[in-house]
Amino acid sequence: MKYALLVPLRYLVAVLLFTALFLVLSAAVSFTSVGEFRLALVLSSILPVALTAAAIISAYLRLFSIVRAPVPAFRALAALFFVTALVLAGVAALEHVTVLRQPEHPPSRDAVLRLPTALEQRLLEYPRFRVYLGSVEDGTAHGALVLRLEDTPRFRLYREARALTPVPMGPSSGRGGRFEIEADRARLDPGAAQNLHGRYFARPAVLDRVVWGFVTVSSGLVQRAVPFGLIDSLALAFAVVSAVSLARMTRWPPLNLILTALSATVVLSIYAFAQQPYPRELLAVFELEGYTAFVGPIALVLFAVVQLVLLIPQSPLGAWRQELGYA
Repeated sequence: MKYALLVPLRYLVAVLLFTALFLVLSAAVSFTSVGEFRLALVLSSILPVALTAAAIISAYLRLFSIVRAPVPAFRALAALFFVTALVLAGVAALEHVTVLRQPEHPPSRDAVLRLPTALEQRLLEYPRFRVYLGSVEDGTAHGALVLRLEDTPRFRLYREARALTPVPMGPSSGRGGRFEIEADRARLDPGAAQNLHGRYFARPAVLDRVVWGFVTVSSGLVQRAVPFGLIDSLALAFAVVSAVSLARMTRWPPLNLILTALSATVVLSIYAFAQQPYPRELLAVFELEGYTAFVGPIALVLFAVVQLVLLIPQSPLGAWRQELGYA
């Protein structure tokens, strides 16, 4: 009983540490890619994602501690389920926090497409120049450090950089678009330049998919809020805790870790698919589009049941622990 009470405490400590780590990493990325740190932006966009990722990752890590501890696991798993659901429900409750709300009338996609060319990238490559832009505001970069590959001096700092209207690339324009110098100002075509920041500092594809999975889950929880966000929290917690069957599937712990990671990928993919329009379109064929909100929770519960069924052919937990020397 004492160990079962320690599980939620250790889990919450892990969630806080992971959340703090993710926020620090996000702040570091914001400094390098945006040039300035905005607390409101981090709280409204990064905090729900960081908290969701921390809750799910910490729960999977606690599973391995539970199956290895020489104590009854049922109470610990039950405590882990309820606390994980509570933390994820807290993500859904962030919708009701005024400071964390997104703007009520965000610009439409058409409005964004009609905006003039903006200097969004910080590191640009031209045929004879490499450009680093300072703080960007309203299509103007306040400060542009230019590396001139062929001229002397090689470095030149311009007080201001403005975007040119993109023009069709001709045979004489060369790779990387246009770059012109005017007094103490630099005029450039960012739409046709190579993005060095995206080339050298982009996230790996696998990590990008993982991040996008957590972004999808957190945005779904926040948008669905009450009551469906709370239902999603219970279903997600059930799917995560049911992976205890995979945490002790074999005698080789690294393989169990790989299987558990695959299970987490399936959980994120199921929830992401449930947020797409395809389930509604499929249910509309059977005139059941009113039940679209339950597709995600039902799919997650079914997946959790499948994982729990895998416990049937496995040896008893106590014998498995003794065989691996945990007990």
